[in-house]
Amino acid sequence: MATSNQASIQPRKSSSDLGAPKVTINAAFLEEVKIIHKELWQLLEETLSMCFYHQRSFKWQTRFVECLDGLRDLFAMQFALEEGYGYFDDPVFVEANTAARAAALMNDHGQLYLEISSISDWVDDLRHHGQLANQMSKVQTRFRAFYDQIQTHEKKEQELIFEAYCDDIGTGD
Repeated sequence: MATSNQASIQPRKSSSDLGAPKVTINAAFLEEVKIIHKELWQLLEETLSMCFYHQRSFKWQTRFVECLDGLRDLFAMQFALEEGYGYFDDPVFVEANTAARAAALMNDHGQLYLEISSISDWVDDLRHHGQLANQMSKVQTRFRAFYDQIQTHEKKEQELIFEAYCDDIGTGD
């Protein structure tokens, strides 16, 4: 029987041996993708601000829907870049904990994208039916929950990046 230290780092096995491929991150590329995409983070903050300091004007409602549509598009691009360059499957060696955390974070992308898409579509429908101003408290609650989920997700990715750098340079003990 293997000890927990022996089981935590395993050589590459085929997907059939494990049931699912292992996932890890390329810390440098993942960090770079996050740094260069300032437009996304600025739009996220602008949308949050608009959500809580809303007006009833048609112009404000149109801009708010545009912000949500923009967020949907930018998150699609962000997640595609992160998954394409920052995460990779079947590394030769990866700690089981790192693999599980990386896989969970990568899987979060789909759920987060579905939520921002759903919010965007819902708000657009509310606007088209003249109900956006009346439903803003629900919009605020739902968007704030999404915002908090994104912040938590980003914090966990940053922690994984930091740990990967520490492991690479030998300070991860």
